[in-house]
Amino acid sequence: MSMPVLQSLMIRDADLSATRLQFSSLKALFLDCVGLNNALLRSLENCPHLQIFKLERVLETPELILPAKPPFTLPALQFFNIHLLTSFLNTHISALLESFSLPNIGELCVSQWDGARYKGVEELFSYHRWHHLQIHPHLNLTGRARIKGMHFCLPIQRSSISVLELDSIIWPSYRALVDVFAELSNLETLLIKHIPALLASFPDFMPENDPFEPLPLSALRHLELSVGSTNPGPYFWGSSALDVHRLNEFFNGILSGSTGLEQLTQEDINITLEIPHHSLQSLVCRCQTPGSVPKVSIDNIALYLHLNDLTLDKVNTNEFLALLLVNESSEIVCPDLRTLTITCDPLFSRPLVHRVIDSRRSFGCPITKLTVDPHFARNKDSLEWLKEN
Repeated sequence: MSMPVLQSLMIRDADLSATRLQFSSLKALFLDCVGLNNALLRSLENCPHLQIFKLERVLETPELILPAKPPFTLPALQFFNIHLLTSFLNTHISALLESFSLPNIGELCVSQWDGARYKGVEELFSYHRWHHLQIHPHLNLTGRARIKGMHFCLPIQRSSISVLELDSIIWPSYRALVDVFAELSNLETLLIKHIPALLASFPDFMPENDPFEPLPLSALRHLELSVGSTNPGPYFWGSSALDVHRLNEFFNGILSGSTGLEQLTQEDINITLEIPHHSLQSLVCRCQTPGSVPKVSIDNIALYLHLNDLTLDKVNTNEFLALLLVNESSEIVCPDLRTLTITCDPLFSRPLVHRVIDSRRSFGCPITKLTVDPHFARNKDSLEWLKEN
């Protein structure tokens, strides 16, 4: 009688630094051990699921030669989860990650595991790519990782990343940022959250007298910028003119390098656009505090020359509507605007909405789709007018 082939194995508190074990038949391996060696890792070429706990203990093993040349190529690996004792991604951890070649990886996750204190898992960064689920290569970096900048210690091709999410990341310098984005040649979606962290290293992030060169983001189509806090702090609403000026330079560096940008979402951010932007078609302005909006965001509307879709969420809608109103003595703002969405502003003027729609229809630039929330429907006259028009 033949013995069943072992497919799943968990090893705890063992020293594997000198072991001769081979795991060529495994489908899942969970390691919480003191050491590893190169031969053991190379035997995992048919293993689709690998999970390593307390990686720092593994790196204490002298038998583990890093970086591996050639790298540990694991063509079958689809799930790779690594748990650290701390949130620091030091050079030794980076070297280990970069010693792998994972051509078919679907999910790579590095997290801090604090099982002793029962705090569970805090994700530091993750990478997802599932072609069969139509999930584009997506990388998420969080400031909890203590990366201190865009140091991508990843066993994947940076050019494969199409979605990048940065949450509370501190960047050491603008020059380093330019170099990293130059490698992300196919990046289509960029989300930057909790931007005050970005400014934590000012003025070292960019010397005061040096200009911001455009970031190389020619493939970028979707950009989302968010403060991520109800108290954005002095770097945002401006403790000094210099702070605001340098911040605007940074954002214009993003926008001027994003010549194909189609959609922009900005949340609680005061941005001054310096030159017209020709490709942007969709703009979402959102505030965490209902009824407020940076004045400069309104002025920017006119510089998005081909804007087609505008969403106003928790902002002072009346100021935007006044800018969109058309008359014989004024230039038409956003002549291509066809879709307007207004939500979470109980104070917006319904008569002004009527005037905007009527005036733009009269001048040949009609708003063909208007989406409003229940605040609008509370006025029966406005609701009837909307149905008729």
